[in-house]
Amino acid sequence: MQLVKLCAKQDIVVCASGVTPRIEWMFRTHGVAYKTSEEGTAVAARLQSKAASKSSQSCDNALLFVSVQDALEFCENAILHEFRQKRHMPVVIPNLLGPKQQSFPNTLARILKATDEEKTVLSRLEEAQRYHDEREMKAGEVIFHKNTHSDSFFVVLHGSVANTSGSARAVDRFKQQVFSGAGRVGSRSDLLDEVTIEQRQNAEASNFAAMVWNAGSVVGYLDFLLDRPRSFRAVAKYDGTRVAQITFSHMNLLQSEDHDLYLLIQRVLLHASTQDLANCTCNYEVA
Repeated sequence: MQLVKLCAKQDIVVCASGVTPRIEWMFRTHGVAYKTSEEGTAVAARLQSKAASKSSQSCDNALLFVSVQDALEFCENAILHEFRQKRHMPVVIPNLLGPKQQSFPNTLARILKATDEEKTVLSRLEEAQRYHDEREMKAGEVIFHKNTHSDSFFVVLHGSVANTSGSARAVDRFKQQVFSGAGRVGSRSDLLDEVTIEQRQNAEASNFAAMVWNAGSVVGYLDFLLDRPRSFRAVAKYDGTRVAQITFSHMNLLQSEDHDLYLLIQRVLLHASTQDLANCTCNYEVA
């Protein structure tokens, strides 16, 4: 609290991500972070206010985010907004879904940094329309559940996908009630509202988002490759999120009908696997 208040006097915004439901409740209850009903207004004031004065943009409390990526995106947008204000440039409200939706072949071409010849081969994905399925989802809609069969993997074409998994012990702990001098409160994290938005009733309140995949990312391939149960649960983060789904049947059909295209897809998957391993985090539980 002292850190947040001292920073607020210097017009410095303190951001936090990945807090557990208990810590989040403590922050919001004791005024370290905004109440859920006030947080959206504070963020909007920082990014959209037309006046350049400190009072109109000040954040007196900490801002809580689902993931580090969300917190960094907010900071970047706030800096850009301040720059536009000083330069008297028009205020642009950030598009949470990111760049304009790309087709499946174009997304793969961007991942590979493909040559013109490779783009021509990848374009056959669009022509055939038999080697993948596309799905458009609402915020909070589950793409796949943890511990289910890994019969497919996904490529994010538009929007974002969030990993909301955690260890079984952590999930059980987060589902417990919290008791304090202020009375009994639910331990569900309000940070999940960033993932579910208006669909919060459809999302499981098991944990906060541990990772976010934006457009151009491959989700769930390692479990698919190892033919093991899903190691996490994936949900759409925003309305309009679109993914391409590739199953075992799609891969077998592709291999038998278009070997050149199959080899390019394998290169994409090798790249995705390398990225997953580079960003790997291991969870250890102390008995």
